[in-house]
Amino acid sequence: MQQSFKLIATCPDESRSLLMEELRQIGATGIMADFRSVYFSADVSIYYEVHLRLRTASSLFRVIKTVRAPTEEMLGNQSARVAWPCLFDSGCSFRVDGIDADRSGQGMSSTVISKKIKEGIFHSFRKKSPAVPPVALKKPQVLVVGYNQRYKCTISVDTAGQSLHRRGYRRAGTHPAPLKETLAAAVLQQIGYCGRKPLLDVMCGSGTIAIEAAMIALRQAPLLQRPAGVFGFERLLDFDAKLWHATRARLQREAHTKLAAPIFASDIEDDYVQLAKANAKQACVGEFIEFSTRAFAEVNVDCAPGTIIANLPYGDRMGSAGSLTELYSKTGDRLKQNFSGWEAVLITAAYSPWRSIGLQPRKKFKFFNGKIEILALVFELYAGSRRRIIRS
Repeated sequence: MQQSFKLIATCPDESRSLLMEELRQIGATGIMADFRSVYFSADVSIYYEVHLRLRTASSLFRVIKTVRAPTEEMLGNQSARVAWPCLFDSGCSFRVDGIDADRSGQGMSSTVISKKIKEGIFHSFRKKSPAVPPVALKKPQVLVVGYNQRYKCTISVDTAGQSLHRRGYRRAGTHPAPLKETLAAAVLQQIGYCGRKPLLDVMCGSGTIAIEAAMIALRQAPLLQRPAGVFGFERLLDFDAKLWHATRARLQREAHTKLAAPIFASDIEDDYVQLAKANAKQACVGEFIEFSTRAFAEVNVDCAPGTIIANLPYGDRMGSAGSLTELYSKTGDRLKQNFSGWEAVLITAAYSPWRSIGLQPRKKFKFFNGKIEILALVFELYAGSRRRIIRS
């Protein structure tokens, strides 16, 4: 009988439906939504595949045991019953993060949850030998999480190792307004981008949107460029290196080698364009994106209409509010006058003067980039469409 795992994929609530659809397409079963997370089951081959293919998930946790824990003592006893020495070696450092999700005020504190599970782990190891794994508060090799709610605690292990927005393709270099890779992928999936029409990113910054678009269009798994040893499951004793490498090789073979429609990326700052080029090369999509250094006012492309997208400045880099309002107004004018027949997607902060764009969005999606509330505004640019100021 093939081994099966229960897993939890975390994500922002606004990306949850996208994540669930991704899991369905990969072949996960028992998919169930929860607060900022999706529970699902996967056999061992899909278990490895989801770690490489999920575009919108923030992290992944493998459920080890769900226990009744009405008291601290019971939580410790239940944790001690887990065969931890069969999961990771005593030479691996670990940490336990406790999460108290019980809003009644009668649950255990996160500190108590962490302490009791840690004591259970020590007890489990001591039943086998005197050696116990060391605790590492920073950069543990194994991260255990206890999520306690309504006297029930779900004990899991972080199998992602790092947040899944860390694809592995970002090179040294900085951009003052980076967009998370998972957010860029979520916006692209929300607008239905699949690579069949041209995409033009006119404020590409470090290239995140264009790179994520290229990977979607090529059906390339986004986490293929992560170096060895980053994923948390690589330090577990049941890690199947042979199957893992076979899964990676299969997904690499399944990626397309040609685009159905071109992808263009430009920015007014050449330093950002060079950074974006380096990132795209590291992501193995550099040859599929046409980069250029130019202001939006100078951008013209000779292709059929598609999607024009821009992550607009939010205000911190623009100085006065008047400068930002003027930029947004000119952006709307440029779109209306030069991109008839295109779909435009403008990403900006909810607090920005986005109404100064002066066009009526057909759709509006809300996301968060860190703590900043983000809007993805979708416009259809019809020939001869009437420009009007938005007041609500």
